[in-house]
Amino acid sequence: MRLTTPATPAILDVDTGLDDAYALMFAACCPGIDLLGVTCAAGNVGVDQVVRNTLDVLDMSGAAEVPVASGATGPLADDHRSADHYHGKNGVGGVQLPRSPRKPVEEPATEFLYRVLSESSPPVTLIALAPLTNIALLLRAYPEAHKHIDRIVWMGGARRYGNVTASAEFNAWSDPEAAHEVLHSGIPITLYALEPFYTVTVSSQRVAEYTSAEDPRIRTIGEMLTYSQTRNAGETRIPDHTASCLGDAGAVMSVAAPELTTTSRLSVDIELDGSLTRGRTVMDERTSHTDTQPNDEPIHTQVITEVDYEAMEQLFINTVIAGVDTWAK
Repeated sequence: MRLTTPATPAILDVDTGLDDAYALMFAACCPGIDLLGVTCAAGNVGVDQVVRNTLDVLDMSGAAEVPVASGATGPLADDHRSADHYHGKNGVGGVQLPRSPRKPVEEPATEFLYRVLSESSPPVTLIALAPLTNIALLLRAYPEAHKHIDRIVWMGGARRYGNVTASAEFNAWSDPEAAHEVLHSGIPITLYALEPFYTVTVSSQRVAEYTSAEDPRIRTIGEMLTYSQTRNAGETRIPDHTASCLGDAGAVMSVAAPELTTTSRLSVDIELDGSLTRGRTVMDERTSHTDTQPNDEPIHTQVITEVDYEAMEQLFINTVIAGVDTWAK
């Protein structure tokens, strides 16, 4: 498919593990995304490794001009708990990426975000693929930043059940206080939850082709996808259980190609206290609110409920794999 909409000015906020890497590749290569910068937060791995992975992926994808800022080393209220058991110690499945010679900008993520937002004439879309710590800290330090934000697209939460616990999705569970602050900020939010997250994949046949490709960059992508394929084995929410999940990349594709998504406007909040449900995103899908108290204030959020996952797979391949020859070597 061809993208026909104007490029969306965007900043990605990442905790670069495997699926953030796929998202960065897509954003770097997609003509529908004007990538103004990337901010990093602890999540899948510690923030220093997140920065390292982010720089490496961007440079490998021909986007060495995109600035990267280091941010939160942990959540607002708890200690950092990584997902390196899933993403591997280096966050990208042990795959050795070509090393970028770059360093992050000197500004911390909060100041970098505010400066880039303020300097952009059209409002910017924040695509948050990590715990929302950096975004919450931005809004605490610079409440006026909301004037420069078109919307926040967050890969977080779940309509049904979680992945890190029975109730919670990893990004929401990692910093529910930050998620609560952002959800209550009044900024328009689009939620890309676990239900579409697991459906956007690359087939096992294509993964095998990439792993044996002549181009070393495609082989590197194939090795990462192979690791994802292994780690997701048995996940019943993946339509083809042998495929490799692209995860966060789907959230970026939803910005570039919104026609591939179906959304519902729901009230969404997050549980902060439950011993079994901390970090759970609670989505009110009732058609009747006769029991709602008069002082209840619903938080209306656009929730992506379905995606055309076959078209998204093709979009990723057309944008990333087919575009490798255009990457700076």
